[in-house]
Amino acid sequence: MRRGFISCGVCAIIPLTHLFAIEYAALFHVQNIGLADQGLPLPVSGSSNHFRTSVLREIHGWDAWNVTEDADIGLRLARFGYSVGVLDSTTYEEAPISLKAWFGQRRRWFKGWLQTFITVTRSPVTLVAELGVLRTAALTLLFLSLLAGPLFWIPSSLFVLIGVVSNRLWTPADFSGICLATLYASVTTLGTASLFWYALLGMKRQRLLYLWPALILLLPYYCLHAAAAWMALYELFRQPFHWHKTEHGLSRSTRRARAEPTGKKALA
Repeated sequence: MRRGFISCGVCAIIPLTHLFAIEYAALFHVQNIGLADQGLPLPVSGSSNHFRTSVLREIHGWDAWNVTEDADIGLRLARFGYSVGVLDSTTYEEAPISLKAWFGQRRRWFKGWLQTFITVTRSPVTLVAELGVLRTAALTLLFLSLLAGPLFWIPSSLFVLIGVVSNRLWTPADFSGICLATLYASVTTLGTASLFWYALLGMKRQRLLYLWPALILLLPYYCLHAAAAWMALYELFRQPFHWHKTEHGLSRSTRRARAEPTGKKALA
């Protein structure tokens, strides 16, 4: 495996940064906009935010020990009754160029999100009183999907694949077999379609449709997300406050735009 590239069988070698760009387009230009428009809790991004100082004081700032303070702030705002909006603008962020750097970054992000979720759900009754049933349910699904999503999608995909190969998917033996085949096929088909729909819509809005060859690795890429999330859960108990630094200033565009006289690389 070359640095910064993912290889998939006979597929062309695709840069990890292309998948990162597609993911960000889906997250910031589809998912976050939808959550904000529906008034649902939104873990704000750490890339570019604008806050009223008086509001930050009211919500008591953020947890200094949380490794993703942006997620903590987003949920604090929701619990205090504030809404978060999304500006029609783009903040460019340098993507990790190696799997090692990517895994470190995602483990920190997921660990912070899980840490935030555990903190806010320590008193479920209070949380429901602050957010309401619908917003609490949306928050729970959003955070638990990091861990639980692959537990549904991966087994159902394997079931469908085995069923197609063995022809049992099309000829179930009894009523329970029909129900299981329908359930697994629906989860696999609709789940996969939703991932690609999010990605394509975000790519269209960001004029990234030229990156379409990278979509062949989108499902393995999200499987890597699942692995990082479970590693983050393990690390949450072993090293809850460890901060995986992400090295920046490595891309050609970043070096040109933010050249440092000392030649030192920034860490964030």
